[in-house]
Formats: sequence, structure tokens, C-alpha cells
Amino acid sequence: MASKQSQVIDLAPKKRPKQSRSQASFEAVVEACARLLRGGGYDTLTTNLIAEVAGVGIATLYEYFPNKEAIVAAVAEQTVARMATRLAESFDAAQALDDREATHFWIACLVEIVSDDAFLYRALIDHYPEIRDSKAWKLLRQQLHQVALGRAASIADRLGLDDFERDSHLIAIMGERAILDIALNRAHDREAMTARLGELLYRIIRTR
Repeated sequence: MASKQSQVIDLAPKKRPKQSRSQASFEAVVEACARLLRGGGYDTLTTNLIAEVAGVGIATLYEYFPNKEAIVAAVAEQTVARMATRLAESFDAAQALDDREATHFWIACLVEIVSDDAFLYRALIDHYPEIRDSKAWKLLRQQLHQVALGRAASIADRLGLDDFERDSHLIAIMGERAILDIALNRAHDREAMTARLGELLYRIIRTR
């Protein structure tokens, strides 16, 4: 018998829908999974329950997904994609702000994005390490970082970073951890902590 560590969980859909009706069924399954993660977390999740909430037959679910883990992976993919879109929009909205105001604005936006859907983010991050450690999830996080780094590069000459690529990557990682903690665990002083994080990150990058 293979050990748990040696087992490889298939996180990819069996296929992607090409027709509108198939797309509707695919999306219904993913959305149902997201709703269940928000409501009860990962532990109570089953493919039968997902199919029931989605309003599709279990055979239809298995036509597109090999297991519940692959459905959760699809939820994670869409969640990160939405975050990347909102992050890009926040950069556009901050163009008229000075560097300090823009830094505070971006951090507040990210905390708001996560806290607006806190139950889903918590389920994805805390209850399913296979997703968090998968190549697909890491690639999505890398894409999210690239959105931030790409916008930061446009003002790189004003930032006090000696090695822009490495320094900005480290700042993004530190910022991500802090943002998740504030959004998921600091409801009682979220506003104050968000402001402090914005100021700290501003001071790190504005040393010139």
C-alpha cells in the first residue's frame, strides 16, 4: 500500500467545457463547491453534496472532475484570478495618489479582498494544504505577485530598492503573510493593523 506522502492527488479537471451548456454545468459545480467551503469548510465536503447543491447529476460532475480536490483547485484558481483582477484595478485607481497614499490604498484593498470572502480563503488556506502546496496554486500566486511587481516596476526609479527584483519579491511574500493574518485573524483591530502595515511597507521601500 502506498504511503499518504507518496500518493499523488490529481488536481486537474478531466476536461474543460467547450459548449455553453457544458460551461454552465462546469461553473455550477465550481460555484457550489465555493458555497459549501464558505458554509461548512473542507471537512464536510463530498462530491455527492457538491453535485446536489450544483443541481447536476454525479455523473456530470465526474465528467469534468476526477475528485473533490480537483474542484477545490478550480475554486482556488478562480479565487486567485479574481484577486489579481481587483489588484490590477486598485493599481489603476491609485495612479493619482502619492507613494505613501498609494501604498496604504493597495494594502487596504488587498485586506478588503480577502476579508470580503474570509470563509472561503480560510478554507482554502487552512484546511487544504495539498492545494496550497500544489504547482498550480504556486503558479497562480506567482502570477498574482507579477501583477504587483509589474506595476511597482513602473515607479522603480523612485523606490529605495538596491536589487529591485529580489527585494520586491521578498516584500511581496512578507506582505502576503501579513495581509492574510490581518484579514482572517484580526477582525477586532483590522483597520489599525492595515494602516500600520501600509506605513511599514511604505517606509521599507521609501528610503531615498
